[in-house]
Amino acid sequence: MNRRKDVFADLLGIRHLRDAEQASGKYIAELAPLLKDLDARRKALSAEASQLRAELKDAAAAAKNADASLAAAEDLLALSGTGLDIPDRIEAAVGAIAKGRSEQARRFKALDELAPVWSRKAEVEAQITNLLPLETAAAETFLSAQDDRKTAEEAVIVAEAVVQLASTQVGRLGAAEDAVVARLETTLRAAALAEPYLTITPATLANLVEAAPETRWDATTRAARRAQLRDAVKAEPRIDAMLSERAQLTARRGELAAQVVSPEELQHLRSVAEASEAASLQARADAEALAGPLATLQSAGRIVIDHQHDGDTDCPLCGHDWQGRAQLVAAVERTLSAAPAMVAAARRLASSAASAAIAARKAVTDAIQIQSQVATLDRESQDLERRLDADRQLLTALDAPLSGSDRRRFLDWAERRLDLGDALAALSAAQTEYQSIVSADGQRFLDHALPIANLSGRLTQTILGRRTVLEDILRTALEGLGRAQATLAEKVTVERTRQTELESVRRDKAAAERERATISQLWTSAAGQAPWTADGLERLRGEVKAGIAKLDAADNEVAAARASWDVETKHTKLAKIEADLAPITARHARLKASSNVAERLQKAFRENYTATSQAQVGGLSRVVNALFLRMHANRIVDRIDLGQSESFLHWFADAGVAQLDPGRDFSQGQRQDLALALFLARARGLGGTFFLDEPVAHLDDLNRVGLMDVFRAVAIEGGGRVRLVITTSSRNLARHMVEKFSATGSDDPKNPAMRVIELTGNGRLGVSQQQVYPIGA
Repeated sequence: MNRRKDVFADLLGIRHLRDAEQASGKYIAELAPLLKDLDARRKALSAEASQLRAELKDAAAAAKNADASLAAAEDLLALSGTGLDIPDRIEAAVGAIAKGRSEQARRFKALDELAPVWSRKAEVEAQITNLLPLETAAAETFLSAQDDRKTAEEAVIVAEAVVQLASTQVGRLGAAEDAVVARLETTLRAAALAEPYLTITPATLANLVEAAPETRWDATTRAARRAQLRDAVKAEPRIDAMLSERAQLTARRGELAAQVVSPEELQHLRSVAEASEAASLQARADAEALAGPLATLQSAGRIVIDHQHDGDTDCPLCGHDWQGRAQLVAAVERTLSAAPAMVAAARRLASSAASAAIAARKAVTDAIQIQSQVATLDRESQDLERRLDADRQLLTALDAPLSGSDRRRFLDWAERRLDLGDALAALSAAQTEYQSIVSADGQRFLDHALPIANLSGRLTQTILGRRTVLEDILRTALEGLGRAQATLAEKVTVERTRQTELESVRRDKAAAERERATISQLWTSAAGQAPWTADGLERLRGEVKAGIAKLDAADNEVAAARASWDVETKHTKLAKIEADLAPITARHARLKASSNVAERLQKAFRENYTATSQAQVGGLSRVVNALFLRMHANRIVDRIDLGQSESFLHWFADAGVAQLDPGRDFSQGQRQDLALALFLARARGLGGTFFLDEPVAHLDDLNRVGLMDVFRAVAIEGGGRVRLVITTSSRNLARHMVEKFSATGSDDPKNPAMRVIELTGNGRLGVSQQQVYPIGA
């Protein structure tokens, strides 16, 4: 609303009145907190001064008595007030009185607590004297009982160790039985498997050890031998296969060895092949050489035969030694018939020579192939021997034969003997490990001379007898442990009884000592370092009463001095408050007067502004109605009216019997039309240049034409006083404006009523302008 008032004030030319009114209001608002603060301070100081005056009105003491009262109090308190002012002396006296009262109160309290127990001091000391020898005797008895209990505990520990040892031995005997029986069963199975190879009778542990010397080997050696046996057994099929392959290779080489030629024979075969190949080449060359001349001769003979003439005598060829052409023809024909036979004979000879050369070369090739096959067989035999030698070394290391049924028997016996050795070694190790628990004398418990078939029964009897002995030992140990534990329980009971007696004596002694200490502490609190006396209690009570009386007298003197000094202090404070109150009151009066003047000016400016604006807006209303109604071809509003009183800027629209509120009932376009009508109406009254951006964008076509009529009327009727600058991106609007203004026929080319200027470009590339109406102006 304030913004609307500012805009209308500018339009009506009365902004100075509105600014003056607002400045007055601002000045009043700035003075308000200052006046409020000054008023609060003034009232507070006035109330404090009134209270001080009321208090001083009834005061009778004079300030001159404060020093005398303080001097008397200082004498009572043994203080020196030299160099101090009266307030400090009062504070010092008050502190000394408080300290003295605290001391006397402490002593009085100690005396009250000491009085009931005053007569107990002698009794408590006698009680302590009697308890000292009782405590000594009880302590000695308790220490003796404690030693007996420790001895009993040691006996229990020893008995528990014996029980633990016996129990452990019984448990170890069971473990020994399991382990030795398992080792013995393994040994019996190994002996049963080795029985086909054993020649000893009967089979005892000693005989088995002799039959299986591997028993005396260490575990590493037996493991190595077992690995050798495993490799030898795996090598058996390989060895048999390689022996068979070696026999086949030997037989094949024997067959080829009979066909191998000596180097001299091979060289002879090569010479024969080379000679045959040379003869074949020569025969082929001779045949080819014979075929060419014979073909020429045959051609020449055909020519002679085909030679024709009338007389034979005149022809040098026919008339030569042939005595006629017929003889010549016959001779030539004989020669021609013999030529093919000659060529065929020459070619047969060449073919025979070629076959002989091929056969000679094949003989050389076959001899070389046989030599190569023999060399290959020799290499394979060598590789086979190397592989066979590696497996042969495995058997040699075991002293086993390379082939035959003895080899399998040898390896089987070696493997079973090794199993027997492992079983005997494990049995011996178990006997060594458990002999201390199975045998009472710690000796070996397996009879090496006893047949192995009887060892299981003998072992069972031995362990059964040993278990009976160990269980008897455990039973005896448990009985001893029970007796030791019963003795310990008895000693613990005696120790607790002696400890209870000692604690009772010590509690009585401690209670008596605490009571004596409490009495001594109370005496020290009441008497300080003064020695204890029989009449000390009454003497201390008298001293405390005298001290309290002296403090009361000093307190009275200090109270009198403080009252006198309070009167003087209040006079001084009242004077200061009155001095501070005067300038505050004066300033408050000045500011209040300024605020009253500003309020009267604000009221005058408001009244003047309201009257002037109502007068001008009344005339403005007529122009607004004409412009607004002219903008709207479809007249739905009869009249635009002003508001009343202070709300005269609140416009209303009359539509028949209804009254519309533009802010609530108008559309957005109608509100813009009303604002534009107000703007144009005031522009006509003020004159000058006014800018409008896209003023018809919100209108329909019919109302847009009406608004353009308004623009034309304002521009022409103003006589140049009003200049409207309209910016738009619509060429249609520019064209319609040109049509409106050109229709009047009143444009002066030198001073036209309207110009249309077109701007092109942008801010980055630059802007250019061109006047498109009127043209040529």
